[in-house]
Amino acid sequence: PKSDRIQRKLGNHATADKIRHAVGDKVWDDSFKFSIVRNPWDQMVSVWQWWQQIAPEIPNCKKGAAIVKSMSFPVFIRSAFGNRINEFALQPEDWLTDKRGTVIVDFVCRTETLDQDFQFICRKLKDDRGLDIPVSPLEKQNATNRETHYREFYDLASKEFVARRFQWLIQAYGYRF
Repeated sequence: PKSDRIQRKLGNHATADKIRHAVGDKVWDDSFKFSIVRNPWDQMVSVWQWWQQIAPEIPNCKKGAAIVKSMSFPVFIRSAFGNRINEFALQPEDWLTDKRGTVIVDFVCRTETLDQDFQFICRKLKDDRGLDIPVSPLEKQNATNRETHYREFYDLASKEFVARRFQWLIQAYGYRF
């Protein structure tokens, strides 16, 4: 089916603009589109810990994980490894906007309120499309073990570095350290 071809073409992660071009204007316009954002300071700690805890178990990540293991958190966020979230070196706005910088998704979920946001999406799809999607708490995947709040990983320079890198996201969605 066409959806399988599109999935193979786009992979597991694709920007909204790439999806729009892959599915065409009619499907795009008729669809409810959403994406997810996350507090960038929390996300950078999570990415660092993913490299520390999960990547060593993935065969094609072992070499990178060994390199990251030797890095402090402030060094990591400035490194090529810290510049890549998932397998991409994109900024959050690249996932949500078109080439003009306009947000082109209908709803933006926040990781911090993901269960509530998912309930909203399910209700919206039921009301607008008649789809009855069971609402249950979402299962966490690729979760790292962290006992310390993300703020504890930052010195002033690292906090400001992340604030500059993710300025658009912080301003657009009101994130605070």
